[in-house]
Amino acid sequence: MPSFEAVVRVGPEGLDRLGQALGGPAARAATAAAGEPDEAGWLTLRLRLEDLWHAEPQILMLGTEAEVLEPEELRDRIAAASRRMAARYG
Repeated sequence: MPSFEAVVRVGPEGLDRLGQALGGPAARAATAAAGEPDEAGWLTLRLRLEDLWHAEPQILMLGTEAEVLEPEELRDRIAAASRRMAARYG
């Protein structure tokens, strides 16, 4: 069961992968509630997620097409994972 809400900006290509990352119904609900995209085509979504352990790989599935705005702890986890990946591949 979802236990927390994350606010995430998602780009157009990320929206195409959102169903795989979250599951179709959850992705459709979040997208429908988001309103209009910004001038770059990005939507700010309020996502109901289970916990940080599950949320991290779900967000990472969106690659560079996602930016976690809240909660700070999830944002920090995504940033740390991104730094580790960049160090490995850089």
